[in-house]
Amino acid sequence: MITSGCYDTPEARQKRKKSLLVQGSKAYLAGDWETSLKAQREVVKMNPSDLQQQYLLANTLIKAGKFEEAKEILKKVADSDDLTFAKISNKRLQELEIQGQ
Repeated sequence: MITSGCYDTPEARQKRKKSLLVQGSKAYLAGDWETSLKAQREVVKMNPSDLQQQYLLANTLIKAGKFEEAKEILKKVADSDDLTFAKISNKRLQELEIQGQ
């Protein structure tokens, strides 16, 4: 549990983010979607404008079978000004539609 004030410095926040990314990646590779989602959600919460992390979160949600939540995130990323992430998010949304998700 994170308590107020624990991660006040930029260095502490960066260290926490790195730890969460490692934890989320290890869980993802092990197929532990819920643990990976927990870590990824916290990373996105720390920096909601990070489109790459939002896209990765959406893909993990897909792996976990949480298609509606994933599509909401992908649509948000697809509507962003970042053409690269907009393009890959739109592609992923089309793939989900073709798969009937």
